[in-house]
Amino acid sequence: MKIKRIQPLIFLGLLVSQSLYADNKPLLLQKIEAAVPTEAEILKSKQTLQSKKKVELRDTISLPPFHRRAKNPIKTTQDMYCNGCHLPIPHSKSLRTRAFMNMHSEYIACESCHFKADGITFEYRWYDYAQKKVADQQKNRLHSSYVKKDKTKIIARTGRVKIAPFYQNKPVFMTQDNEFSKTLQQNWKQADLTEKAGLHVKIHQPLKTTGTECTDCHSGQKQSLFDFESLTTTPAQARAIQKNTIADFFKHYKTEKPLKAGELPPIEQRIKMIDILN
Repeated sequence: MKIKRIQPLIFLGLLVSQSLYADNKPLLLQKIEAAVPTEAEILKSKQTLQSKKKVELRDTISLPPFHRRAKNPIKTTQDMYCNGCHLPIPHSKSLRTRAFMNMHSEYIACESCHFKADGITFEYRWYDYAQKKVADQQKNRLHSSYVKKDKTKIIARTGRVKIAPFYQNKPVFMTQDNEFSKTLQQNWKQADLTEKAGLHVKIHQPLKTTGTECTDCHSGQKQSLFDFESLTTTPAQARAIQKNTIADFFKHYKTEKPLKAGELPPIEQRIKMIDILN
């Protein structure tokens, strides 16, 4: 499809100078460059963008989703490429699973669940977005905090170190401070609705909207999307992840339409204590 106002923005402005990346472009960027928006996709994107409402967050807001744990302030200035537009707690559609999914966002990069490439198997490593490098390997990164025997409290998870995908020892993702991300942000500010729709489709086309299935990590089997041993999890952590009670319970749910306010799910899909205990 030819749209005169979209083509200069996407194919010249967005795709930053080839010399900046040469043959070292992140795989995600390669896929974005190769994406070709269709007329139907652009029309749907325009409708989506028109229905979006701007959300403002204050640094004082915090989200402690499960029981007693340290509160982690929601920051609107993150280092991840996706957080240039998306909130640090991005999952909101499913009332049933959003707290569980948003908890994952604290230590798993968006691309780990939402970016796959046909015929390519990724490696997953801890990546420090603050330092822009592979993080030092250490145990207990999956804990938000824990106390040693000498009562010294250690904060192991900060939200800046996440499990991210690599291919041929290179990150397949971008960060907000690279030239592509900067150019993208600038072009978005200058674009009209039609241009934004084309841009929106192009940068999202390589991604999976629904993300990875829970059972890809929480199947109860040793084989998993992540190699927990290489991520230096403790044996107890690996067992707890592979046989997670909440993820296991979600397997009982069928695909359903969103519930209206005050509406209950069908009886066969309601949470029962006996199901959790089993």
